[in-house]
Amino acid sequence: MNVRTRQSGFTLVEILAATVLSALLVVTLLMVVASLGRERTAIAKRAAAQTPPGLVDLLRWDLLSARSVRTKDGVMTLTGFGSLDRRTLAPVSHRPVDVVYEVRELGGESWLVRRQVEKGQRPVAELVCAGVRAIKAAPLAVIDSATPTTKPADLPPGAVPMSAEVRLQISFDPPRQPIDEVVVLR
Repeated sequence: MNVRTRQSGFTLVEILAATVLSALLVVTLLMVVASLGRERTAIAKRAAAQTPPGLVDLLRWDLLSARSVRTKDGVMTLTGFGSLDRRTLAPVSHRPVDVVYEVRELGGESWLVRRQVEKGQRPVAELVCAGVRAIKAAPLAVIDSATPTTKPADLPPGAVPMSAEVRLQISFDPPRQPIDEVVVLR
């Protein structure tokens, strides 16, 4: 009696088929991971190119609360009654305040810094936005009740106009788009 024992195992064809299927699954997995990485990079670039949330709202609040706007050497000083609460940074009206916006170099990067000086209080400074190259606010027109549109230079010294339009310009380091808005005060 010659009994042949059959050994169990895989044939060469089965091993090759399993290897090919494994390779296809690994390639598919790598393609999915690569596409996720590309999407993440695209989202990060798009977020970097957009205006930081809240920046325009903060500037608009300060401009609308201002009684006077002065710019000199890249520093914008707003004098008015629209301070922010020191702890929560929520708007608090009817407090006399000077708000100074300026671009400073901090840690090798340019930052827009907001400094709030209330009468009788210590100044409070906060970093508003990184990558700001310049900030500028220029009066466009002053609207007075007597004359529909007057140039700011035509007003007597110390006169507070009924309404004014200010062009707010902020330039960023690339890739962000600059801000160029007209804000109507009062």
